[in-house]
Amino acid sequence: MRQKPEVAKVASIEDANEVLRDIALCQLELAKIDTPAAEDIKLIQARAEQDGRPYRERIEKLEALLVPYAEANKDDLFPEEKNARRSLAVTFGSFGYRRSTSINIEDEAKTIEAIEISKKNLARKLGIDDAIVREPKIQKTKLRKFSDDILAKFGITRIAEDTFFYETDIDAVNIDLQKAKSA
Repeated sequence: MRQKPEVAKVASIEDANEVLRDIALCQLELAKIDTPAAEDIKLIQARAEQDGRPYRERIEKLEALLVPYAEANKDDLFPEEKNARRSLAVTFGSFGYRRSTSINIEDEAKTIEAIEISKKNLARKLGIDDAIVREPKIQKTKLRKFSDDILAKFGITRIAEDTFFYETDIDAVNIDLQKAKSA
């Protein structure tokens, strides 16, 4: 059976201060590990971007060659007949066309308004009324500016509670470490 490690209890302000010191020491060690790693990652990404630039540029130029060829020969390579091929497989890959569809709404507000107006009649018959979902959302950050009296009228209460937090003073720990080294 796994045993829980012994953890000393904080019984005084001095104990709490020591716990904060230990946390700060751990944070310093993490910073020593994380900072160089993040810098290495940035350097590697920059090097990869630079090393890969000629290849990315070459790919763009080559893509620019394929598109005009496919467009100029579209009728021969990809006839518009039903069940006709839409792509062509060649030794080193394939190219062709894919059908894609998209929805374009010129003025979303007007569209929603028009659907809402007709919702009771035609939209309900067609089933399009289910296409619009409006869910009310309360923005609690905006409610903070109102008084408790106004909030209470809407069944809203402001709750104040003590929430534990901690912050470490890494500078103080660094000074302490420097003193210990010079002693």
